[in-house]
Amino acid sequence: MQEPFDSDDWIARATGGSAKSPLIPQGAPAEPPAQARVDPWGDAIRQAQAYVQQQPMTPYNQGAGQTSGDVAQRKLIAGLLGIFLGWLGAHKFYLGMTGAGLTMLGVQVGVWIVAIILGLLMLIVGLALTLPLAALVSSAVGVLGLIEGILYLTKSDADFERDYLIGKKPWL
Repeated sequence: MQEPFDSDDWIARATGGSAKSPLIPQGAPAEPPAQARVDPWGDAIRQAQAYVQQQPMTPYNQGAGQTSGDVAQRKLIAGLLGIFLGWLGAHKFYLGMTGAGLTMLGVQVGVWIVAIILGLLMLIVGLALTLPLAALVSSAVGVLGLIEGILYLTKSDADFERDYLIGKKPWL
């Protein structure tokens, strides 16, 4: 009896002829398909780059993403902070001007520390001189905050956005 299968085709014999041995390709091996680079979280970097190109990320988007309501709200909050907490520089911190905010806060706190230390060093009599001077400097910083708060509220939205949100004008 003759075998229906090739004697070297052991796969066909084992499977009853339903499977044949694959032919081994000759020549150079085929290159694997290009795979997308993947970041540690499993998202394709290509997708992230496409998103960043569509949505440029800047600290303040030059008015493109801001509506007039956003500017008006920021103006109102900055103005009220300037009026009520301007002596601490809170309105400067809110607008992202940390240098100017730290200056106001530093002057406010520093003048009282210096006044108390100098007053105690000059024996209690020195407090009669240093504390009124500290109150004068502190009042000047408070009046500056009050004036800036009123200026913020009286400016138009476009002027406020140009001067303080985009231009980061630090004083008055």
